[in-house]
Amino acid sequence: MKKVILYYVLCMIGFTVQSQEYKKDMFDFWVGDWNLTWTNQDGSVGKATNSISKILDELVLWENFVAEGQNGLKGMSYSVYNAQQKSWKQTWVDNQGSHIVLNGLMEEGNPVFMTVTTETNTGTQQFRMVFSQITPNSFIWDWQRKTNDGSWQSSWKINYNRK
Repeated sequence: MKKVILYYVLCMIGFTVQSQEYKKDMFDFWVGDWNLTWTNQDGSVGKATNSISKILDELVLWENFVAEGQNGLKGMSYSVYNAQQKSWKQTWVDNQGSHIVLNGLMEEGNPVFMTVTTETNTGTQQFRMVFSQITPNSFIWDWQRKTNDGSWQSSWKINYNRK
């Protein structure tokens, strides 16, 4: 009986270590140079590039997003895994005055960055970016907002394809 309990405890410890290692590396799929496309509201195709690099002793992910077009969005983010808190943090800034702070987590098997819920004049708001359908050379990035009924609604869905 003692051996069974010891085995169970060791398995749980091993599972925890594997889970923490996975969390630390859960956004590694994103590293690289990407061509991006999406469908605009008018039906036209939007295009951009995004380069994600590991910097600062490979502990920080640096994102450099550049959309095509006359009024193209340009933005950067820094994402870091906090080993003490066992959590991811991201800060996004862009040429349109945005500054967004997000927390990384896993939801339904997908890596996600999510804002905290904030109060506005019209109620509460919360946003998240969901990475899904991840393969070595492609994935989908989906910017979503939480609706009043608690469901998530897609606002901007981007197809990533590795250069």
